[in-house]
Amino acid sequence: YVGGSLSYISTNQQGPPTGGGGVVSSGFSTQLWFIPRSYNPYEYPYIDENNQDQHYRTGEDHPLFSAYENPFSSRVNRIFTTTNLGYDVTDWLNVSLRVGYDSYTQSNKQVFAASSQFAPSGNITVDDIFFKSINTDFVITATKDLSSDISLKATVGHNLNQREQDRQVFSGTGITVFGIDDLDNTQNVVPNGGTYFKRRLLGMYGDVSLSFRDYLFLGLTGRNDWSSTLPLENNSFFYPAATLGFVFSDALNIDNKVFNFGKLRLAYGKVGNDAPVYSTQERLYVNGAYGTALGSLTFPFNNSAGLTLSDALGNTALTPEFTTEFEIGTELKFLNNRAGFDVTYFDRKTTDQIFSVSRAPSYGFSTETLNAGEVTNKGWEVAVNLTPVIAGDFSWNIYGTFTRIRNEVVSLTEGLTRISTASNFFTLGTFAVPGQPYGVIQGSTAAKDSLGNYLINPTTGYWINDPDNTKIIGDPNPDFILGVSNTLDYKGFSLNFLIDWKQGGDLYAGTLSAMRGRGVLAETAEGDARQQAYLLPGVYGDINNPGTPLTDDSGNLIPNSFQIDANDYFWRTSSNAPAEFNVYDASVVRLREVGLSYSFPKAWLENIFIG
Repeated sequence: YVGGSLSYISTNQQGPPTGGGGVVSSGFSTQLWFIPRSYNPYEYPYIDENNQDQHYRTGEDHPLFSAYENPFSSRVNRIFTTTNLGYDVTDWLNVSLRVGYDSYTQSNKQVFAASSQFAPSGNITVDDIFFKSINTDFVITATKDLSSDISLKATVGHNLNQREQDRQVFSGTGITVFGIDDLDNTQNVVPNGGTYFKRRLLGMYGDVSLSFRDYLFLGLTGRNDWSSTLPLENNSFFYPAATLGFVFSDALNIDNKVFNFGKLRLAYGKVGNDAPVYSTQERLYVNGAYGTALGSLTFPFNNSAGLTLSDALGNTALTPEFTTEFEIGTELKFLNNRAGFDVTYFDRKTTDQIFSVSRAPSYGFSTETLNAGEVTNKGWEVAVNLTPVIAGDFSWNIYGTFTRIRNEVVSLTEGLTRISTASNFFTLGTFAVPGQPYGVIQGSTAAKDSLGNYLINPTTGYWINDPDNTKIIGDPNPDFILGVSNTLDYKGFSLNFLIDWKQGGDLYAGTLSAMRGRGVLAETAEGDARQQAYLLPGVYGDINNPGTPLTDDSGNLIPNSFQIDANDYFWRTSSNAPAEFNVYDASVVRLREVGLSYSFPKAWLENIFIG
């Protein structure tokens, strides 16, 4: 047999700039943080007769100027194909080949029109990306009944996956004619960075499945991969898996109106993972592309091209990352299959976890990729399927899932006390810390005394910052996640709605902090919020010895009595506050989806070509 498919997708997108980081940013939405709620941007012109930006404040474009004159556009053309070839050598032996190809070209363009606060003479940046992926699987499959009771299915396969990407960025400065957003309409075009990578993964795998009387099932699998992203001596890694399933309701001939189906299952698996591309060696970048270690120095320099060394130190000792998991579960059905339960417990451990670790600048590099951690995940997954009502043409089905996971960073490589998993705020970020859940939030806090009182600067009325910025101020991992879907069916009509509930977990709200500190949230104008004075709770502390309170002549703590105005209060308790005060409970209940569908009766379609 021969089969295949071909798909082509073209995507065009255009909108205002949304990138950038921090508060002072070229992003469109962040500009609104600086505008009072009483200011209506539509009541004032955003551009004059000379095409000049009528910015609201120095350093920020008028929001409408960004929306209409600083467009970001993206064009993507993607094609992916699959081809399947198969041949039945005998009635029990099959040989097949599957080949897949996926490629796309993407062209991104960011324009800052002349007079923009971010590029007064105008700037156009073009980012062109070409990506392609090739995947092949050659598989030999044998399916045979070894006896009247035992069936066998065995598979041997070969897999090849190759991914390649070429990216080049050019920037043009000095737009000549307003409104023509093309690099040829700029006075000076220079390379602005580029990257290229190619990675290849080669695999051999086998799978054996045995079934006994269709109620006892055993599966054994194994795979060996060779990866181009690992050092030559460590680039081969093997990982096995085994599963056992027992349908005890069939084995014991149990089938009645109360209990209809029962299955037990056990599984053990090990999965290998390779490293990010080019982690084993230092890289050279042409003309000061991404990763330069020379600060503000860029090339061409004095009209001479040059190479810069990347900030990342190569690691020739990298080994594969492995995840090992044990799982036990059961599936039960009752009341003519109107009530079903699927319960699973799993215990998962990842060893030699691959991280990009920060290095001191004096080391000569800023990061290094290491096998740096061991992490465990344990939890429960429960699915419930109920049909409480079947009445004539009407039925009501409820399907719910419950997930509870507890993870822990067991250890890190010697010499590391924590590893940043995401940090863009200097001392604030999420980290892997031994003995703690993965990804805990660490950041600045206000100093406290031994009794837990906040310490206040007696000359300002503000909190005294604790010098230790590594304290845990939040855990992003939820207590549990629950999803419930309800489906109501009546004469071909089906109404479905899905509700999600995530309980617990913390988030750091940088956007909320910035907006509250600048007085553009409604709460900053409620009642007399802007007229009254505020008093931060706490006692006076010694600013030269954080953690030490001041006392009066009798040795008593001195409560804070230093009042601050509304401007200072909202700024000091949000944008300029210790990070701990901008961490919030992330619990949320959402109506995720509502759908209405209709299925035509088969009788209506019997005599036409539509099925």
